[in-house]
Amino acid sequence: MRISFRRYLGSMRWFHIPAAAGFALVGYQQYRHIRDRERRKLQTQTPEELVIPSWQVTLLKQLPTRSLSRVAGMLTDITLPIWLRWAAFSAYAWAFKCNMEEAEVEDITCYESFGKFFTRHLKDGARVIDKDHDLVSPADGQILCFGAVCDDKIEQVKGINYSLSTFFGPDSEIVKYCRNSSANGHVNSPTKNGACVDKCLYHCVIYLSPGDYHRFHSPTEWKIQYRRHFPGTLMSVSPLALKFVRGLFAYNERVNLRGEWKHGLFSMTAVGAYNVGSIKINFDSDLATNLPGSFTEGVFKDFHYAKSSVSSVGVGRGENIGEFNFGSTIVLLFEAPTDFNFTVDLGQKIKYGQAIGTSGLQ
Repeated sequence: MRISFRRYLGSMRWFHIPAAAGFALVGYQQYRHIRDRERRKLQTQTPEELVIPSWQVTLLKQLPTRSLSRVAGMLTDITLPIWLRWAAFSAYAWAFKCNMEEAEVEDITCYESFGKFFTRHLKDGARVIDKDHDLVSPADGQILCFGAVCDDKIEQVKGINYSLSTFFGPDSEIVKYCRNSSANGHVNSPTKNGACVDKCLYHCVIYLSPGDYHRFHSPTEWKIQYRRHFPGTLMSVSPLALKFVRGLFAYNERVNLRGEWKHGLFSMTAVGAYNVGSIKINFDSDLATNLPGSFTEGVFKDFHYAKSSVSSVGVGRGENIGEFNFGSTIVLLFEAPTDFNFTVDLGQKIKYGQAIGTSGLQ
């Protein structure tokens, strides 16, 4: 069969399109090209090559994220009219996949503000607290990293580390612990019955997305003796941001609770993030985060519960400790025997109360 291209071309009808539509089409094609190119670049570069230089981090730290987060906090506390609540909270729940069936109050029109919606309580029995393992997740979220700590370094994401001394402060008990450890991070520590056990320092980082349950709980039975508050910046702590900014957790505002559990030293740190200026600790009414003019780099505020009327705070497994206003990160750092075994995977979604790991030494 023969086709007459001349006849075909001659029958074509040409028409004009608006210039704006043409530019939009060209712009969209260019955007797709750049997006695909950057995606291929991310896949081929090493973690070290992705980290942005220090001068760019300095510029990021100059952004008014603390002020903007305070404004966001004020907006989330505004009482919404009932007619607006259903549309606003339904859209948010759909966008971030919030499971309202497990909320203590399922009717979203009963939440007066976004702040109340973010910090909603769960129904009794919505989470099962594991009792067969030493350590459970303190929050709903995603496991970003975990493992043993050696040479004063802790993992941020795979291939990117940062210093414990910058995260906890140079004179922290945790930093002193690392200085006294051997090259492989082991310390020969006595147990309560006097026997010496080879131990190590471990860490686990859990990221809370905007759609996750925003309260955090005790991951084990322990005694909280001390609080250190770093009024820092408020940059995003999303998994993507962690690939580009080394030591991001050490820049952001954070509250470190330190004490002891059955295996020795135990630490739990709530790290703030952009739009998360508020970190609340239930038993600590003196703590106030993201206050105007409170940020001076490298400066922190200590509080010893043992020297106050509160004394040390004993908390049980699964007990509610505090809350974020939007979603952020929990960093666990703890001493445990060298046979401690993590039961989670990188990137795993986890619910509070689910097992993180355990030791054979009980």
